Amino acid sequence: MNRQVQGNEQDYVIVTQHEKGAVVDPIFSEVLGVRVTELHANTDQLGTFDGEIPRRDGPLATALAKAQIGRDLGVTRVLASEGTFSPHPAMPWMTVNSELIVALVDDLPSPVVGSAVSLETVVFSREVGPDDDLNEIATQAKLADHAVLVRNIDDEPAVLSKGIQDGDALREALTRVWRVSPSRRAHVHSDLRAHLSGSRRSVIAAAARDLAVRLSQTCPSCHIPGWGATEVIRGAPCTDCGSATNQIRGERLSCPHCLVSESRIDLDLRGDPGACDRCNP
Repeated sequence: MNRQVQGNEQDYVIVTQHEKGAVVDPIFSEVLGVRVTELHANTDQLGTFDGEIPRRDGPLATALAKAQIGRDLGVTRVLASEGTFSPHPAMPWMTVNSELIVALVDDLPSPVVGSAVSLETVVFSREVGPDDDLNEIATQAKLADHAVLVRNIDDEPAVLSKGIQDGDALREALTRVWRVSPSRRAHVHSDLRAHLSGSRRSVIAAAARDLAVRLSQTCPSCHIPGWGATEVIRGAPCTDCGSATNQIRGERLSCPHCLVSESRIDLDLRGDPGACDRCNP
């Protein structure tokens, strides 16, 4: 484990195994005027995307456990992030990438959390045999700004190759699997580790910006940094009949420390009749 300390008392350290400092540092520099350096740690011990090490806890608890690694080493301003991938509840053929990033700071009574969600992260998954077009697969998986992993689909013997970012390496990994696989089939899946997924890094960056903005805003009640939006408020009135729709009309802001909250409604927002149960039952 390599410890990199803060350059000054306002700088942050992010606990990471997968080069997230390069994503977060420019955002914190822009929004807060501080730097973010890396503390490299084996965060895979808390769970891996490939399933080799199951994640025991939820994303927030896992991010906090990562941040605690830095706290245990005496770092006073620590960041850590965690991502998840799940089917969209209304469109299960689409994958939702949710990212959160936490800040544990000596002079803040509670963690501050930033988050972001995207449907644009590249998540490729396909069974592949010797007759499949590997150039097409490399294009669909968006190598080389993204990587894939290859594993056999049979129970035994287990073969797994990670971090594959070009067509030649993909062919070599698949050939190794095909040689031992009774079915002559392999599973190719996006390697979703942060340093190997360009589209996921964009979502981490959005979560980092959300966190940085929260750290720049103080609660109107306790005056401690961390204030920000925590919930959308729906019910914008239909432009035709005035009934409440499911469309957004505002947001609820809250403080992670004193838990005071405030609703902000935009009275000018109107809902589309297509989203109105009365006009479009």
